[in-house]
Amino acid sequence: NGPSQSIVGQYLGDVRLTFSAPNPDLHLYDIRRVELLEGPQGTLYGTGSLGGILRFVPNEPDSSQFSAGLAAGLLATRHGGWGSDGSAMVNAPIVQDRLAARVVGYAWSDAGYIDDVDRGLEDVNRTSVLGGRAVLRWEPGDRWWIDIGALSQNISGRDGQYAMRGLPPLSRRTNLAEPFANDYQLVHLTVRKRWEGVELVSTTSVARHDLETLFDASGFPDTEGPQLYTEDVNIVLISNETHIAQPDSQGEGWIFGWSVLSDTNHITRRLGPPTAALPLPGVRNETHEVALFGQFGITMTPRLVA
Repeated sequence: NGPSQSIVGQYLGDVRLTFSAPNPDLHLYDIRRVELLEGPQGTLYGTGSLGGILRFVPNEPDSSQFSAGLAAGLLATRHGGWGSDGSAMVNAPIVQDRLAARVVGYAWSDAGYIDDVDRGLEDVNRTSVLGGRAVLRWEPGDRWWIDIGALSQNISGRDGQYAMRGLPPLSRRTNLAEPFANDYQLVHLTVRKRWEGVELVSTTSVARHDLETLFDASGFPDTEGPQLYTEDVNIVLISNETHIAQPDSQGEGWIFGWSVLSDTNHITRRLGPPTAALPLPGVRNETHEVALFGQFGITMTPRLVA
């Protein structure tokens, strides 16, 4: 979608993940559930929800007891090699029934399955992921919860994820490797207060999303020899979403809130020999947005809510 706002909102719990960025492709370790709200959506969330909502709800820190877990897997890819994945989770109470931390770390490797016939390489599209999350929860009492969290995930692909027509299946022909990187970091603060049937949630977050993609541009007009085109996208998203709601499983109730965000999308490009590429014109887009949203539902019949 380039620098324009995505029409599908993505959330990790109550934290907005993106605004004008592609999917960060977070790997779903230690996730309690995934919620899908099909579009077109109304005003249940503050902004960017026209096409629907994807919400990944992680397991929460538990200040009552210690727990830990390990998981590992082995992957065999047809026409490719072997891959693996592993994860570890620790939930540790720091102050009984008051303060707890939950930490998750994971790594994943895919051996790839595409061959490059010109360079004589097999399984060139190997991909690896390294990531983790940490949340510190404080429960001061009187049904208040305060979460401070951080997330980091780095995706690294050794080469492009495509094949070419006219060649043997799952193969292609290039002069240069076309690696890519998709790195995502997030810090957030969530404050939650519950009364009888009413809940207040306020989440503030800062996300940085860096994407680097390289393409074999050999044969570009007025050039000689191998040519490399590089595109770097650097995105910084600062957002706050606050709402107060009285939910009801039948669709009644109400929600009112606001969303404030600042999004900076900076694209730089280079073209030329792999060791001496020259800069091309880039672009910087800034978006500052304030939105108010609300919804009130009244049950008209067992199957109709106004």
